[in-house]
Amino acid sequence: MAKLKHAANELLSQNLQLLMKLRPELGSQMQLAKKTGISQSTIGRILRGEVTPSVDAIMSIAREFDVSLSDLYQPHEIFADLVKTEGQSGLKRLHGPISEARQRGLVPMADWKKAAGLASP
Repeated sequence: MAKLKHAANELLSQNLQLLMKLRPELGSQMQLAKKTGISQSTIGRILRGEVTPSVDAIMSIAREFDVSLSDLYQPHEIFADLVKTEGQSGLKRLHGPISEARQRGLVPMADWKKAAGLASP
């Protein structure tokens, strides 16, 4: 039975393939697997768009290529233009430097009652 491919997985696949072409030291599935700790078979499935990787896996990939998680899911034409015209540093300028907390997948917490002014003092 053929596996259904999700549009987000296709974007990730196309953008990751481009990044791998631009970075020869991460150009093979095995090289990327060794650097990220993701299995080579999973890297292959990501490249074929067959799997929705875990957030940890995507963050490992983003960290190795020094891009943000959201960069990896940009429409391919936009992503390719950014990479071709400004290099990977253009991606950093688009989203700002990746902070330590952002790299670890942490996000700020908000108390929505306080934010909306509904909480009692």
